[in-house]
Amino acid sequence: MKIIIQKKHVVMSNFEDKFTISYANKEFSKLLNIPSGTPLLEITQTVSSPDNQVVYINKQYILTSKYVYAVRSYK
Repeated sequence: MKIIIQKKHVVMSNFEDKFTISYANKEFSKLLNIPSGTPLLEITQTVSSPDNQVVYINKQYILTSKYVYAVRSYK
């Protein structure tokens, strides 16, 4: 995201994360060295500008036995 801000001079103001469960297909099972059908945490993050133009979409597939997804909020 830092590169997008520096190169495009875009202000990012809205972040939306969607969480779902998906299951490892052949490709993911090979890449992650896990059995096919293993549950994965699927996260899709959409980042938008103040005028709601999508700037960036990030999709992750997380094997929760190896990585914990944590979210922090500050007021």
